[in-house]
Amino acid sequence: MTQAVTKACTDKVFMLVGQGWVLDDGQEKSRIACKLSSIPGYSVATSFANGPGVLQPIPNPADQVPISAAYELAQKFPDAVKKAAFVYAKYPATQEPRDKYAAGFPQAGWQFQDCDQIYNIAGEADWKPLASNLKACGIQAVVWVGSPNPNFENLLASAQQVGYNPTLWLSDTNQYDPGFASWNSQNGRAGDHVYVRMAAVPFELADQVPAVKQYLDLVHKSNGTAALLGVQSTSAFLLWATAVKACGSDVTAACVLGQAAKQTHWTAGGLHSETDPGANVASSCGLLLQLDGSTWKKILPTKGLFDCDPKYVVKDLTTSAVIAAKLSADRVSTEYGTYTP
Repeated sequence: MTQAVTKACTDKVFMLVGQGWVLDDGQEKSRIACKLSSIPGYSVATSFANGPGVLQPIPNPADQVPISAAYELAQKFPDAVKKAAFVYAKYPATQEPRDKYAAGFPQAGWQFQDCDQIYNIAGEADWKPLASNLKACGIQAVVWVGSPNPNFENLLASAQQVGYNPTLWLSDTNQYDPGFASWNSQNGRAGDHVYVRMAAVPFELADQVPAVKQYLDLVHKSNGTAALLGVQSTSAFLLWATAVKACGSDVTAACVLGQAAKQTHWTAGGLHSETDPGANVASSCGLLLQLDGSTWKKILPTKGLFDCDPKYVVKDLTTSAVIAAKLSADRVSTEYGTYTP
């Protein structure tokens, strides 16, 4: 990642578009030093999510958190969310989201108990102790922060082995993975109570949304693999291309970012919920999926595609990562310096 950005700077690459790295904090010194602007597919670290010269098609700002799923599950399981805990690893890619959820979910009625389970970044030789601890604490709503394969799968399998069956497991969009769904159908449906928040339209609804069908057709035609990260990269490219076209013959990074910022109701043609990339605000819309065997099923909303409400975004977070990022009055990170595109 750092090497890729360094090479991009050396080669005088115009802009980075559609990319994403889990440890994107490590690139920021190099990227800012060479004034390399970006419209990424996704961001992780605070320094990049709110970085100078960065504009995201589906914003993930460090000082805000979307909590539509927290509200929806609190309505569906009001007692369970009062007995909640996190399972996460202590490194930025999972620590920062965990801290954001911990700050935002209580506004939806969630109550987190002193029973967080912290796993090794490379996974655990035995996940049963973590599942047993959650069971002993009486946790009914587990918020998983991490990847599905193999860590979450191993935890779910271990929970079955120790007889731990919480009301729900909640995680974010990276769990929306066909491999995870296939694993579930082959392992006793251990993940049938896994819920996932989505800002993008699930592939299962392609017959209802032409843009999703077009994306899937293009991917299949090229013998590629359809994935949510691909949707995000596609949205980033379309936003970049729309802005480049608007710039005409005077295509500069400043013009591209400026034109992209004018897209205040961006959906990439219908691939995801409406966003405002230029304002770098989290989407106040979401939908809730539940894993059922090898199938992802849309649970909420029951009417319409997305559930939208201003209260679904918690703003002005002051997590340790946000403090370290040294946000300016414009909510731009100055941790590694700044520049004007």
